[in-house]
Amino acid sequence: DDVAFEKGDQTVTGFRVYRDGKAISELQAEATQFVDTTVEDGNHTYNVTILYATGESAFSNDASIIVDQIDMAQLNNVGVKGSHGSIMVLNANGLPIEVFTAEGALMYKGVGKSNQQPVNVKRGHYLVKVSNKVFNVMVD
Repeated sequence: DDVAFEKGDQTVTGFRVYRDGKAISELQAEATQFVDTTVEDGNHTYNVTILYATGESAFSNDASIIVDQIDMAQLNNVGVKGSHGSIMVLNANGLPIEVFTAEGALMYKGVGKSNQQPVNVKRGHYLVKVSNKVFNVMVD
């Protein structure tokens, strides 16, 4: 089917974010992202509406996620540093660790077994993901 776009004459004033059918936040019209800091573990469905001076749009498509939170205090203490021929992941005991090349190839996948988890790699630029936190590191 053919789809035609016709620009409306309404000005966007903001966005409203819904979790499980309930409004949880209003954002400025310039907003490009939203982080839900109050979500609890479980299955959740998110929707967004556009706010106009004259009202609110219909719900967006559903975006469904499963939340399984980790200890944020532990994640805040995680660190990553590059050294000669290795990446040292600090304070990641029990957390999932993934190391990617700058091109996106997965080089390592595991779970932190100590507070100083070494990952042997060649010289280069890497992205290290510890749980949901990402670090940019150079190894010489």
